[in-house]
Amino acid sequence: MRDGLAGKEHAVFHRMGVRDYLLRECGHQPNRPKRMQELLDKAWEPVLEALEPPSAA
Repeated sequence: MRDGLAGKEHAVFHRMGVRDYLLRECGHQPNRPKRMQELLDKAWEPVLEALEPPSAA
């Protein structure tokens, strides 16, 4: 963590927030917790069903 923060002051966008620096400059891609992913999947179900093309009868 110390090395990451030390590199921030020399980064191209050194004034950006630490979170944005870690994501953009360092390329970190944190994983979403499984419990949150399950909730998101459940929330998107009605939207995806509404967007499905009508079945040909």
